[in-house]
Amino acid sequence: STMAHEGYPGHLYAYLYSKQLDISNVAKIMTSTAHAEGWATYVEYKLWDYMKTHNNTMEESDLIAIELFCDYMKCNNLLAYLAYANLDFNIFVNNWSINECAKFLGRIGFNADAAEDIYLMLVETPSSYHAYGYGRSYFVDIHERAQKELGTVYDECSFNSKILSHGWCSYDELNKLVDEYIEEQKFLYGLD
Repeated sequence: STMAHEGYPGHLYAYLYSKQLDISNVAKIMTSTAHAEGWATYVEYKLWDYMKTHNNTMEESDLIAIELFCDYMKCNNLLAYLAYANLDFNIFVNNWSINECAKFLGRIGFNADAAEDIYLMLVETPSSYHAYGYGRSYFVDIHERAQKELGTVYDECSFNSKILSHGWCSYDELNKLVDEYIEEQKFLYGLD
């Protein structure tokens, strides 16, 4: 998942894609961390789906184990990103202590003994995990929204091309791109 996040199809792919599009130099250097990390954590999420569906040479019992593992990793990674975002918020807004962080981690099934290390990391990098937790949720939501509205004509590759077509943009701009894509596809396929 680290290779998917940092390399292909994550950050490296998105960066190279924006260079190939010959978008403005300003757009290339302007960045939205939430868009960048949202994209990279979304492709981590999709990696687990890919692994579930591309193991057709295995025994049936092995396939079941792989499917369960992939579903677990999707949920666990999302929960971890959201937990870090929640801790980050509560440390800086509600002045949570290490003990309060440990209680929260224990309540959601994480290792409470890791609270001090997580607390210190978050204090050193304030508000960095919101881009990961919220970003992933946001990207899952926009993909599901497009897929629901377009049904069988939804094409993830063309959708991804659209949402990466302006570099790392704000979520307002991203929403406009999603709306444009849906309208373009509806028009193209006569779905109105």
